[in-house]
Amino acid sequence: MTAGDKLLNPRLQTNGDTLYVSNIAMNRVNNIATNQTQLFHVPVGHNALALVQGVPDFDEDYLYTEWKKKLREARETNVNVPETEQCWRESLPLIAKEDVTNGGFTLDGETVFMEHRRKLYRWRPGETVWHYTGLEDQGALSSIDAKGFTLAVSQNVVYAGKRDGELFRSLDSGDTWNDVTENLAFSFEYFKEILFADSTVYISTDAGVMNLHDGENWHAITDADDNRIVMDRITTDGTTSYGLSANGVNQIDYRTNTWKPISPNVPYRATSLAVDGDMFYIGTAHNGVFRFQHGKC
Repeated sequence: MTAGDKLLNPRLQTNGDTLYVSNIAMNRVNNIATNQTQLFHVPVGHNALALVQGVPDFDEDYLYTEWKKKLREARETNVNVPETEQCWRESLPLIAKEDVTNGGFTLDGETVFMEHRRKLYRWRPGETVWHYTGLEDQGALSSIDAKGFTLAVSQNVVYAGKRDGELFRSLDSGDTWNDVTENLAFSFEYFKEILFADSTVYISTDAGVMNLHDGENWHAITDADDNRIVMDRITTDGTTSYGLSANGVNQIDYRTNTWKPISPNVPYRATSLAVDGDMFYIGTAHNGVFRFQHGKC
């Protein structure tokens, strides 16, 4: 990638004060267009993306590359050309669906977990190949665009939510997995976000938000009237957690495990939420970013 190139389907994550971005780059090898996963970061003191050195490519071709090779072979050998071209056309929707989830990732320290062809892989600096964790998700796509695995990691603990609402947990950085779906606090269709706030885990779904304090018992987070609130976005600032719904920003009262409203309604559909101390930033669809200071709405 050179300066000025556009990123194809970029995905962003922060790790401490560092921004990471995954990108699917298109290259040409032996006159065949191929895709390659790239991982960038913004080094301290810089304002431009730099490749994370040593990140290998995946051994398994992208479905797009796989089909391009089949097409070339059929045309060069003049064997089953019409049939292969028809299969290629029929596979285009599947290729598109796969491409939007390839490269989804999370990281803790320098350990990266990334989705490729609906499989979850792990990579650490110094390793020359991606390690397949054994977790695969063949479920139908989530109602959220470009949503594959929903991931969160803290030290050796990894959570991976599948498209169909199943939740898997690893306590050894993805070497082994346990299905913990039956322990969840309530039923839902799909995950929105999973995140850590210190040792507490939060899961946001299409049916509300739940959290886990002790590693075993999940609890639904409700409002003062015991109603679950569906949050568009959740985030944390230190050990304090916030949720953004159609009714504005809410903060969790840890004494009661309930949402406490702290801002007025957001006038437009919100797409992101960030918190820095008592300052809140809300990104909206097509209407810019709103800012408010807690206590000074």
